[in-house]
Amino acid sequence: RVWAYGIRNSFGMAFDPKTSRLWETEAGPGCNDELNRIVRGGNFAWGPSEDCGTGSPPQNTNRDGPNRIMPKRWYNPVVTPTGMVFCRRCGLGRANGGAMFVGAFNTGELRKVRLGPNRLGVRSQRVVYDHGGPILSMERGLAGRLYFTDGGAIYRLIRT
Repeated sequence: RVWAYGIRNSFGMAFDPKTSRLWETEAGPGCNDELNRIVRGGNFAWGPSEDCGTGSPPQNTNRDGPNRIMPKRWYNPVVTPTGMVFCRRCGLGRANGGAMFVGAFNTGELRKVRLGPNRLGVRSQRVVYDHGGPILSMERGLAGRLYFTDGGAIYRLIRT
């Protein structure tokens, strides 16, 4: 069964604990890495006619099929977004409650993403940590704490 289609090189998925909506990261071909809110039956328009060299992002890589859904955020130059996780009683303080954290392979950055009031789109984002090397995955632990991995270790995010 197909829940959604037109998805390319997906690295991370997480359900928003406040809405149960599914979010996903995708690495682009050389442009337009994406952050998507996945909807049932949605066409995220990845297909054979993608082209980083012509047109306006993100339509230049999201152009195939009917009723195309554009990403909620895209990255040029590419960062290769990987894992993602939501902070819910995660030990990082009230200011981070409900925030999404997204790791990046190319830059080693960890981004904090704030969703809009209805949690359907991205309101803001900022880099909160530079790991200095590729971030591969992210996960929420049993006690709510947030963890990420690189090629050699597992790390826990802490409040400083």
